[in-house]
Amino acid sequence: MTTGYDLYLLDLPERLRPHLQKHREAWDRYESLRDLAHDDPDRRAAWDACEAMPDPRYFGLSISGIASVRAAMGAAGMLASDMLASGESQIEFPDWRHVPPEKLDGTPFHPDCYYPAEVCTPEQIAYMDALDGVRRYRPEGNSGIQTWKLRSNDYWIVNADECAEALQAWASVEPERRHAIIESVVAEDIAESGSGWIEAMGNICGSDGDDPRDVRLEPLVVTPCGRYPTVAAFVAVWFDWLAFLRLGAEGDGFMVE
Repeated sequence: MTTGYDLYLLDLPERLRPHLQKHREAWDRYESLRDLAHDDPDRRAAWDACEAMPDPRYFGLSISGIASVRAAMGAAGMLASDMLASGESQIEFPDWRHVPPEKLDGTPFHPDCYYPAEVCTPEQIAYMDALDGVRRYRPEGNSGIQTWKLRSNDYWIVNADECAEALQAWASVEPERRHAIIESVVAEDIAESGSGWIEAMGNICGSDGDDPRDVRLEPLVVTPCGRYPTVAAFVAVWFDWLAFLRLGAEGDGFMVE
């Protein structure tokens, strides 16, 4: 996970579920060895296996990283107008103070979490339904991803339709405009990136704007402070982001934590 934003798909396509199973097996193996010393060869090998098989549901961005992504999306028309910031729309969270503090099995009920209905009281189920509606809220006719959902990691849910509309907006951007958007996001002289930048921009600014990969499973390329040192580095993450949005559009969207 990152210091910033952890994004999780709410549904995973069937074709990626074998990868998720391998990720879980690798993680269970590491968990079984956590009592060993940090430099134990078996523990280190288990951690390396986890990193080689990341969770396909997950996409992580630092605070400055998501700011860069958000800036590119805004310039490309992928974000809806921020009706919360403008005061045109308001969100009211359900009151959890009168919800029973314990589930039917006697364990605590945390108001930020979702639980299976069979272990919850009717009041808890009604609260979770209301909370889900708030987290998924989008004003009628406000196309694209709601801006506030990418401004705080408060468990917002970006719906599948929002993902699809954002992707449609990017696909409609002319190649020359894509160049300008990416250049404007990265605060470094593009000439320093040389041929790597030219090749990367040639890929991202193609006629259809699609990346042939289903989803990249390698770690993201960012500096320790979360900023992108070159246009090519940002383009690599942008491809990952578009692929993640496609999976969100295909399923049930994703949660922002």
